[in-house]
Amino acid sequence: MFKSYFAVLFSLALSPQLLANDVVTIPDEPESSKIISAKLITELTAKGQKVSALALEYEDELFNGEGVETRYQIEVVLDGKSQGERQILRSYGMDKPTLSPQAKSGNYLILELNKEDTNADVYSLRTENSEPMSFRAKNEQGEIIQRDIVQSNRVPEFYQQRLQYHVTQQGLLKLSNGKTVAPQNISVTAEAKNRHNLWFDQFAADQVSLNDPKNILHYQLYKPHFTADNTKHQNAVAQQYPLTIFLHGSGQLGQDNVAQLLSSQGAISTLQYEEGFVLAPQYASVAAFIGRQKTVERCCWQ
Repeated sequence: MFKSYFAVLFSLALSPQLLANDVVTIPDEPESSKIISAKLITELTAKGQKVSALALEYEDELFNGEGVETRYQIEVVLDGKSQGERQILRSYGMDKPTLSPQAKSGNYLILELNKEDTNADVYSLRTENSEPMSFRAKNEQGEIIQRDIVQSNRVPEFYQQRLQYHVTQQGLLKLSNGKTVAPQNISVTAEAKNRHNLWFDQFAADQVSLNDPKNILHYQLYKPHFTADNTKHQNAVAQQYPLTIFLHGSGQLGQDNVAQLLSSQGAISTLQYEEGFVLAPQYASVAAFIGRQKTVERCCWQ
């Protein structure tokens, strides 16, 4: 028996390649995995609608999405010309493409951006109604006189596919399924289908007329949102909510029916603190607003 063991050991000593061939070495290389999609997240700010974050969707949950913002670079391109890079403030994992003060387990990586960046816009502004209009007014002596006043308004024109965000993942990213995502690139346009607009998407655009069908009032209306599984749903129907009518100094004039929301945070100012109805009307001119008080009342309670 002793001779048999000695023969085996002696054979192994003479054949070092035998042990080496039996060892399976797994190279530490990133497995094939890609970013599934990218979506722009916009917010309404005091200076208009801005791209405030970018959501990247991966095939599985992120092992850790916090503190990886230095591994990414975001370039903004408009009409084929670079508009510079966006400043990434923080990163975290999420279960859906939206902002959150705390990270959540999910397949999305949120890259929050600096809303003060000069290249954060999703639209340009075109000036309309630059021609003066005549109005009757009183002078200092109380006499009725005629004054020419320019009631110009600024209409947003969305860049849509003209605006692109080029995202470069410069470092490795670990997923919960064990895969390591290698550096890669992905691009996304600013078309409506690629944007998640916080608050703005919850408004519904409509119009109403009273007596004269040509006397149309366009408006945006926000209603309290409660789903069937919400604990507040049972009392939502019977509960009363405040109604806020928001008139912006510039956005309330026009026919695009979006400027009154995009121009500032005025329309959502109360919603950040409590649920309620918000009505943001828009009419063609100041003169067209005369006699429309009943029209506004009607559009709210149809």
